[in-house]
Amino acid sequence: MKKLLAMIPLLAATQAHASVMTISLNDIGTFAALRNSNTASTYAGTGYLGMYSNAWGHVLGVERSNLSRTVMQVDIGALAGKTISSAVLSFELREGETASQNGTLVGFDADANAGKLAFSWNAPGANYGSVVSTLAGRAVSYFDVTGLLRASLAAQDSWFGMHLRGSTLAQWTVANNGGYAADRAGVVLTVDYRDAAGLPEPGGLLLMGAGLAALVLLRLRRVTRLRR
Repeated sequence: MKKLLAMIPLLAATQAHASVMTISLNDIGTFAALRNSNTASTYAGTGYLGMYSNAWGHVLGVERSNLSRTVMQVDIGALAGKTISSAVLSFELREGETASQNGTLVGFDADANAGKLAFSWNAPGANYGSVVSTLAGRAVSYFDVTGLLRASLAAQDSWFGMHLRGSTLAQWTVANNGGYAADRAGVVLTVDYRDAAGLPEPGGLLLMGAGLAALVLLRLRRVTRLRR
């Protein structure tokens, strides 16, 4: 028991620091109309855009029969070297049918476009796999993308891409009711992570010193008792 107590400062000094990063993904389309039929156009930055009726659209869409899909990208440079505990994507579907449907999200390397969102009706063939979750009409939906984000970071990507589609219903959220400046879908990527264990800070060094001193003292006492 005494040995365990002596080791506590050592453990406290060396453990990684847990943190949470919340990344908002907004509609990053710069076109004024609801749709832009020029699918060669690209849009930079962390965010999302819908693909509606074979055109870019100011919409987060997950509609059946390929009527609409959504592509997203996130700058993950700040997460390089971190240990990902969990990563959850959340958003709200405000329009369309109110029932539930299965949604599929594919994770991929978005570095190829150098941080510019490119039109891709289907998810890239080379990807990190997919996750399936329930899309709730007129409610917030969630996708656990922990494994996909870990794979992207392990590949040393700078940009993490996500391709989202629905299956049987027509559900969507139009960005800001035509204003397109803000966002109504509330797309957020919440990441719980730990910093890589590094050199201890001064306070950590003091804890380590206290732990080592306690262990040495216990050792000396044990040796003294054995010699008696």
